Amino acid sequence: MDCRHLDFEKFLEHFPNIYEKCLSVGIDAKKDLIPVVPACHYFCGGIDVDKNGKSSIKNLYACGEASRTGLHGANRLASNSLLEALVYGHNIANEIINNQDELAESFSNIPEWDADGTTAPKELIMIKHNRKALQTVMSDFVSIVRSDERLAKALKRLDEIYHDTENIYKKAKLSPQLCELRNLNAIAYLIVKQSQKRKENRGAFYSLDCY
Repeated sequence: MDCRHLDFEKFLEHFPNIYEKCLSVGIDAKKDLIPVVPACHYFCGGIDVDKNGKSSIKNLYACGEASRTGLHGANRLASNSLLEALVYGHNIANEIINNQDELAESFSNIPEWDADGTTAPKELIMIKHNRKALQTVMSDFVSIVRSDERLAKALKRLDEIYHDTENIYKKAKLSPQLCELRNLNAIAYLIVKQSQKRKENRGAFYSLDCY
């Protein structure tokens, strides 16, 4: 991002935190280009809900950036998510208040987790490696611009990472890092499969093989 042509005083007035953050890593926005890379934040989508924020799973509601409301069409950019959180947050609260009796749920006794046969990993290097590999695959092949070839390669690599992670999961005791990696694997897989099914470019989705 090139901000060098802007009025520096106005830039500093509007974005003091961004300027300070850039300076902290050796980038002066007044004279340097600011590197920009794709991030998870730009993934438009999420949990499919109705006008009251209700999902297809009983008693699960979602709003804001976690949801797919369709309120803004194919795009969900910048502060649009704030509007969705306010509107749908209000709708969800009313829905829960008005249907408290129907939402009541009883859960059966959940047995204690059985960790027999597992061991605490002496190091987390394999988990860290797989997480880094997954991030690289998604950044390189499932970024802003996609294609059928890139998605196919991504799916193949994700499959390898998935099986490797599951082998670790079967042998190691549970840890936040391992659970998070398994969740990332599942989300990455869903993103790739959904992208392969799309046959048109709409909103923030763009593929070289779609029109």
